[in-house]
Amino acid sequence: MPNYTSAPELTDSYLETVWETLPRFIRPTFFLSAPALFARLGCDLTIASETFQYTGSFKFRAAYNLLSSIPQQRVVAASSGNFGQAVAYASQLLGKSSVVVMPATSARVKVAAVQSYGAVADLIVADRAGRRVRGPCL
Repeated sequence: MPNYTSAPELTDSYLETVWETLPRFIRPTFFLSAPALFARLGCDLTIASETFQYTGSFKFRAAYNLLSSIPQQRVVAASSGNFGQAVAYASQLLGKSSVVVMPATSARVKVAAVQSYGAVADLIVADRAGRRVRGPCL
């Protein structure tokens, strides 16, 4: 996959490349009709449920696509939970190491999930304006 200096244009070709990059074992998305919302809003509405993905959200697709397109073997991400889990899981699948910087107030279940995928969860006090590097840069 090419390296981008800005967001890629969402062409059919780009989307095909993304789908080819995603692991074949990604779980299917369930699409649910919403007749009660149709009756209330007067428009056809379909709900895409991503709750059965390994990390519990759609964010895994973006994280995997990004991490598979960069040469770096060590990754740092900032997240309070869902994207951090996605980065950690994608890193595990791709053989990369990751650190997810998370607010110290993050839900413990999300911190545990990040760690369960092999990432380091670096908990910080998020209300401070400045930070000091606590160790060598990755």
